Amino acid sequence: MEDNLFMESIYSKNYDLFRKTKKGDLHVHGILGADRKQFNSEFNKNLPAFEIAKNFYFLKKFITNNIVDISSIKSNYIKLIELTIKTAISDGISIIALSIDYRSVAFQFNSNLDEFVDSLSVLKELYINNIDIRFDLGISRENFKKEDEITIKKLIDSRLFSGMDLYGDELSNPIGKFKKVYRYARKHKLELKAHVGEFGSAKEIYSAIKKLHLNTIQHGITIISNKKVMKYAKKHNVKFNVCPISNIKMGIIKNISQHPIRKMFDYGLNVTINTDDQLIFENSIFDEYIILFENKVFSPEELNIIRKNSLY
Repeated sequence: MEDNLFMESIYSKNYDLFRKTKKGDLHVHGILGADRKQFNSEFNKNLPAFEIAKNFYFLKKFITNNIVDISSIKSNYIKLIELTIKTAISDGISIIALSIDYRSVAFQFNSNLDEFVDSLSVLKELYINNIDIRFDLGISRENFKKEDEITIKKLIDSRLFSGMDLYGDELSNPIGKFKKVYRYARKHKLELKAHVGEFGSAKEIYSAIKKLHLNTIQHGITIISNKKVMKYAKKHNVKFNVCPISNIKMGIIKNISQHPIRKMFDYGLNVTINTDDQLIFENSIFDEYIILFENKVFSPEELNIIRKNSLY
């Protein structure tokens, strides 16, 4: 029975058993999810260790200094996404949700939207028998411009994307600025996601859910500071795709044993465990589950409940 196999893999900290069980990784940035060894080998690089971030822009600087020069080339960009997929398959991931920035149409594909969609479609078809790949249309909160709505709507119309994900600096553009494109995505039945409550407050989580009609929050860990918002999220069955090691590496959480995911779970919120940026944080999905077990945040039985939450 898969439940027993999974729990045994946690109790024994056995990666080989773990990878044989079904699980999702639902919070992954498409070009940042590869195993470091594969990345270094493929691109003849030696990616430096990521130190604990001082703020959100510390992460952006790291990406700019170490990855942008590679990802700006079209063939490398597709290869990075493929490496992310291969890493997930190797780790026994059954479902992966990959956030793909809409700006790549202009930056990597010289505004050739059809070629962009076709390239991603080929990847999805190539690995269709190994993993369920779900592309999220990623929107950079601080870089979004009103004229980008045309490209975003065309990408939604392509039917390649099953979700929409807003990410970036939570303190930049107000959430209301995205209502129009989210309304369009909702009309086309995309899963509506947004990065909120990583740095921002619980009230901002409430505002995002209400204004954008979100199904899913990426991170959302600050919600524990406001029970009214927790109650609202639970009532509306909002899922929280949490990334514990990312929260540590970003300097948000000091001690994994005190991670907010425990209180979120106890309140009855629908939480999942995810990697975020494995290429940067050097964290496999196995690492994510094991660190929560080793630090007595969750028992194997509780982790099994969370694992099954990710198999939607």
